[in-house]
Amino acid sequence: MKKYYLLPVLGIFLLSSHATSAASGCCYRHGGVSHCDAPIGRQVCNDGTYSPSCTCGKEVMVDPPMPPKITPMDKWKIISKISSVKDDYSAHHQGFRESLIQYILELTDGNFVDTIGYYVYKMLPDIKE
Repeated sequence: MKKYYLLPVLGIFLLSSHATSAASGCCYRHGGVSHCDAPIGRQVCNDGTYSPSCTCGKEVMVDPPMPPKITPMDKWKIISKISSVKDDYSAHHQGFRESLIQYILELTDGNFVDTIGYYVYKMLPDIKE
């Protein structure tokens, strides 16, 4: 009878000691695990060192989306629109360039803001009053 009684106890002991050794494997010589350094993807031990063997949830760094590449046709549209209103600029220069940039942005679905601004300010220089 005692053999059957000890078998479940022995099984529970083995399972719990296995779980304990697995959990204590990370940083067990450095005071245990403090936290996860997600950008690096390593466990940080309580003494401040990194676990040499235990990883954790590394954050995935996502690059910002690349701006759309301007095609020669888009560039031509921008330059031709600026050229078509160039004569109006000298008479109505207050806020003209900014309004023109907004207008061209709408034509290009909000793309190429840096390119549009570059050409507008290059082709329509400051007017000295």
